[in-house]
Amino acid sequence: MASKGSYVAGTDGSDYAFRQRVVERYSSMVTTRRRVKSLLYVTMISHVGFVAFTLLGKFLASDSSKDGFMDPNATSMCVLSFLGFFLGANALRASQSKTNKWATVKACALAAASLGALQGAKGTYARVLESNGGVNGAAWIWSEGVAFLYRKFLGWNVAPGQMHPLCVNVEVLVEVLLVLLPLGVYGMCLGIESLSKKKNK
Repeated sequence: MASKGSYVAGTDGSDYAFRQRVVERYSSMVTTRRRVKSLLYVTMISHVGFVAFTLLGKFLASDSSKDGFMDPNATSMCVLSFLGFFLGANALRASQSKTNKWATVKACALAAASLGALQGAKGTYARVLESNGGVNGAAWIWSEGVAFLYRKFLGWNVAPGQMHPLCVNVEVLVEVLLVLLPLGVYGMCLGIESLSKKKNK
């Protein structure tokens, strides 16, 4: 005899139409809040990765660099990423508070997207408009570090210029993420506020 599955004691499951259900907008709000937090975590990780790759590249290439370990250009890139990380952390803290300060989350998301756009503009200027082949950009710093690792551990005679196209692709991907992720957070916050207004009516 086929089993109908397990039911709550005292019922055979035929009363499902009369049971209380969670209103769809409440479950949508919970799902959206989870997604907001996930996007904020990815944003913060992207900023940390940008800083880590830049510092590592400068550290590995500092022997041959005429500007020393940190030049003003690399410092400004790291400062922008530190600020973006701080804004992401502040937005995450506000989204987890009991009062759900979505206005704060939206403000931080817009500020983080602006910083990401500035980071992207700096990278685009270095790659496209500078006459020195973009050696002041993050991609060149990363390519110097990757070339050093190839020479050190694999013994391959790799010049930074050979690794530059790969690092440019990675840099462009990170720059796009640093703009789109905060904008996604902003859009989801608008959706949460819209659902909250419907709830209060």
